[in-house]
Amino acid sequence: MPITLAAIREAYAVLGLQEGASLEVVKSTYKQLALRTHPDKDPNNPNATAQFQKLGEAYNVLSKHLDTSQHSHHYEYDSDEYYDSDDDFSEEDEEFAAERDAYFRSLFEHIFYRAFTSYSHARFRREYVRSRRQEESNEEFQERVRQNREEQDRAEQRRKREAQIRKARAEEDREKERIAAEKRQRAKKEAKQAQAESERQKAETAARKQREKTQATRSAVFAAARKGDASRVKKGVWEEDVDAAGGEIKPGYEEFVKLKPKDQRETLLHIASSRGDRDLVEWLDAHNADIEERDSQGHTSFHTAVHHGQIPVMNYFFENHSHKDPDTQAIYTTRSSKSTLTLAVESRVPEVVQIVLDEGLCSTQEANDTWSWMVSADGRQALVNKAGQSSSDTLKAYDCIMALLMQHGGFTPPSTPRVSCSNKDQSRRSSDNQIDRDEVFSDSRPSGASSSSSHRGRGQGRGGGRGRGRDRGHGRGNPHIRPDS
Repeated sequence: MPITLAAIREAYAVLGLQEGASLEVVKSTYKQLALRTHPDKDPNNPNATAQFQKLGEAYNVLSKHLDTSQHSHHYEYDSDEYYDSDDDFSEEDEEFAAERDAYFRSLFEHIFYRAFTSYSHARFRREYVRSRRQEESNEEFQERVRQNREEQDRAEQRRKREAQIRKARAEEDREKERIAAEKRQRAKKEAKQAQAESERQKAETAARKQREKTQATRSAVFAAARKGDASRVKKGVWEEDVDAAGGEIKPGYEEFVKLKPKDQRETLLHIASSRGDRDLVEWLDAHNADIEERDSQGHTSFHTAVHHGQIPVMNYFFENHSHKDPDTQAIYTTRSSKSTLTLAVESRVPEVVQIVLDEGLCSTQEANDTWSWMVSADGRQALVNKAGQSSSDTLKAYDCIMALLMQHGGFTPPSTPRVSCSNKDQSRRSSDNQIDRDEVFSDSRPSGASSSSSHRGRGQGRGGGRGRGRDRGHGRGNPHIRPDS
């Protein structure tokens, strides 16, 4: 049979040898592999026989190839040529063939002996059992069958009990695992809840501290405004993010204020207006302050300036937020029982009253109501008796304001109280007081006109008509008083 170079290379690869290995190496390697891969060595391997045969074929190819290569005449061939060496044998091949036959003979005897021995033992056991059965009587046989059946029943019961035990144990294990899993899930859930609660408390604590700090800063800025510290107010608004709008206490921050203000809706603009700090009012107006905000009495910061007689602040509002502009008229309207004119009268500053009248910030009805309150006993007492001022100063301011109202609204002063003739001293004092009041009225008219014309460069209108009594109307009117709408 011709042998190709590819077959020789494959044979070397099957034996795991390098090409060009000697015949002795091939023989030794083949013996080792044959003993190790024989089918009897690995009966469970269905490919053992094929592997063993493949080793034999590889050995035959290499033995023929190596024996031919040792002849005196060397046959050279290409990779595509074939050559047949079946007729070329050597003594070494005969020796190897003899060794191979002896090996397979011993292997066959070993396998056959094992099979024969196993067959002999099995046959002996069958014959022994058969002989014993032949020696048993019918009763013994029945007894043996009964015992076997009982044994089978007991075994069946035992298996059932064991199965039940295994089932119960498995059920118990599953229950334990379920309880353990629930416990783990519950612990995991509780841990998550605890962590979330801890984080929530930390966040709440941090937020609370931040709110407390924010409110403390805001209260400090308001306190500085009440003291007149404008630089501290500007620093708080500009550098510390204090909102210029709103009251001192931020909504929801009430718990952080130890000393609450009298008016919680009083803004920084109200405070600056009450103190007459025009520069601070202007600065707050330019830094997000709401000029239309009102305090708890419904007054804007303009009304606060009027009530405290702060003319520079009033002029700032007139110059920058005209009361004739529909967009800013809300600054000058009141939402309380007191009109702007009443607030001006309560300031006890005649020039403030003059400005309100000149700007037309009161209606005819408001002027009538203010006059009626002024000439009443309660009004006179409230205006004259002012803490921190002498009675002569407040009385003089009262008379000047009354003169302005009479001049602008055509009102008449209240009649002089009737005096008893039996008391001459009292009659004399009453006459003196009446003379002094008439002098004040006559002196207040030119003084009021001068004050009115100087507050913003405007002239004063000419006086009103003749009055007809205290509570029964007024004269022909005044162009500076806004008519009722």
